[in-house]
This record gives sequence, structure tokens and C-alpha cells, in this order.
Amino acid sequence: MNEPPFQHNQMLWSKGWQIKFLSLGISCSVFYNFIFSQIPLVQKLELQLQDTLLRLHHPKYPPIEIILVKIQSKDLAN
Repeated sequence: MNEPPFQHNQMLWSKGWQIKFLSLGISCSVFYNFIFSQIPLVQKLELQLQDTLLRLHHPKYPPIEIILVKIQSKDLAN
């Protein structure tokens, strides 16, 4: 069966838009990971979000043992 030309063009147009949106998503992801995430305000917001999620999904009972770790600036990687 032959498809009418309109349907064929519409399918190609949809595929083209899919590729454009996929490219846009990948570009935004790369931009965020390499540039935007280095901004201190964004890092602070990400840490606050992680803390909030940890509080929402915390265990009902506290752990039996707690380990305290002291981190010095020489232990951190730049």
C-alpha cells in the first residue's frame, strides 16, 4: 500500500522535530554539567535539595553506630 504524500511528509517532520528536541536536551545537559554546575549558588541549591530528599526518605529508626569523619582541605580534590 502506498501512503498519501501528506502522511509521509508529516512522519518526516515529526522525526525531524524529535531529533531537534533530542539535540536540545543533550546540549542543555552538557551546558549544565560543564558550566552551570560550577556556580556556587547552584551548588548550594543542589546541596539543599539533596538534604531535603534525605530528610524525606530517612529511616524511621536511627542507626546503632554513627561514624564521625574529619575532612581537612588537603583531603579534598580540586
